[in-house]
Amino acid sequence: MNRSLIVYGFLLMAGLGASWVQYTSDDAPAKDGVAVYEAAPTDIRKIVYTSPDLTVSYEIRNDDFGSYGWVTLDEVKKKKGEGGVETTETKTTRFKSGETGDKLVATWAPLMAVRRLDGVTDEQKAGFGLDTSDSSITVTVGGEARTLDLGGETYGAKDRYARDRSSGLIYVLLKDTISTLRFARTKLKDSELFPYKEEDVVGVSLGLGAGSASWTQKNIDDRTVAFWERDGAAKDETFSNWLDKALKLRASDYVQEGEEPAELLSAFDLTLRAVEGKPVTVHVLRSGEDWYARSEHTRLLVRLSKTSTKELFDDVDDVIEGRAPPVKEEGPTPAAPTTPGAGTRADAAPPAPGGPPADGATPPGPRMPKPPHGLPGLPKPPSGH
Repeated sequence: MNRSLIVYGFLLMAGLGASWVQYTSDDAPAKDGVAVYEAAPTDIRKIVYTSPDLTVSYEIRNDDFGSYGWVTLDEVKKKKGEGGVETTETKTTRFKSGETGDKLVATWAPLMAVRRLDGVTDEQKAGFGLDTSDSSITVTVGGEARTLDLGGETYGAKDRYARDRSSGLIYVLLKDTISTLRFARTKLKDSELFPYKEEDVVGVSLGLGAGSASWTQKNIDDRTVAFWERDGAAKDETFSNWLDKALKLRASDYVQEGEEPAELLSAFDLTLRAVEGKPVTVHVLRSGEDWYARSEHTRLLVRLSKTSTKELFDDVDDVIEGRAPPVKEEGPTPAAPTTPGAGTRADAAPPAPGGPPADGATPPGPRMPKPPHGLPGLPKPPSGH
């Protein structure tokens, strides 16, 4: 057998073995591989994925509250019109990105490939799908734009072939490097209303119309004994339970330009003051039976869950006044069986509506009405959209 073939076969098996270790080892460094270019996360200004039916633009923006990722999707939709004639239209969607956007930037700064392919023939390029590439990613690093033309997938791992348009060099990129951009609608959208977790918050203010109250978190450094105290009063379990639900509110979607409700009425305002960072206020708003919010963190108006938000709103005045909200009925409960001599008549009629409470029960305190009031001074949406 030809000696060079033996050597080539040995090198090929070694390379395959190294690839197998890389793909199966959980201990592989996150930045393992070959550098396509060197950059720091702070150097990335914009990343744009382009394909025939989708363009995703991720850019870094700055405002008075800080730096954040901004995503713009342009989706090409096909539809049939009169006479079966097919037409296309482009739908644009904008939203703020969250922590996944930070991870995306870290992936692309520096950009590491699984490997670089040298000495690729024209026939191999065709096999890689690079001669007919219709998708690309352009990264703006500092003031320089670098474009990678995307080819087909590798066998098995489904990573992507890519060609650096400026140098002509061909690489294999991990599929996750590209999938976050391709599926940006679900992977990049930020659903958080606040940038802080409860363990980072030292104070909270809650406002409803002219009424308001404030609380301070005690023992914040020890979560096992931390609690919320109404300023100048005692431990407030009612507020703690309410806040726990409020912090679980999430944006279901971002309201796009031109889709804002004609009339928005203020419901309540919730302000969080963190150990570090600026205070953030979520303005909860309503339009008919629909609920919305805006904060310095969301930048844009967002939609909220109808059920969860209304339940919070129904209890706001009780929380501000320091009353325990009435227990919400879960539905009719079957009467418990009774036995003679147990002190309860089996044929006793229930109390009449509006009559005195049952034996020993204490009626809840009066509920304050919550008329809608005018809009607060809401933060302006970011410019450029």
